[in-house]
Amino acid sequence: MPPDDAAAGGQAGAFENSPAGRQVAHPLLQAVEAAQGRGPFWRYLGTLADLQAALAGQLPAPRRLPDGTALVQAARGVYALRLGQAAGRVTALHRVTPTDHQLAPGGALEQVLAGIPPQRADLALRLVALHDPCVQVTLAEVCHA
Repeated sequence: MPPDDAAAGGQAGAFENSPAGRQVAHPLLQAVEAAQGRGPFWRYLGTLADLQAALAGQLPAPRRLPDGTALVQAARGVYALRLGQAAGRVTALHRVTPTDHQLAPGGALEQVLAGIPPQRADLALRLVALHDPCVQVTLAEVCHA
């Protein structure tokens, strides 16, 4: 199920704004979620289910919210863009991307990194790559005394 209009259009808080989230009703994703939760495997299968939907022309069409925000489906999730204008010039730009949602405190990337067993810290870079944020992500190992 895609994010609701308010979340996708105006806020950069943590919620599921990903191809897997868009395809959450897919039977395979529902079965994997029931068995294993919304982990890396669920997200990867969601990307594949989303690709299948895109090839079949079954992604939601772009929409415009009452406040003028445009919501557009893209490879990573829903992008939101609202422009302000006066006298024929752009005066404001408000953009919320799937990366904003996944990197928000409590977001998808934080959740998946928190679930890495201590003996498998080597998985961190792979999990960041799976989420594929549009900005540089730096991981720091916690030092213990």
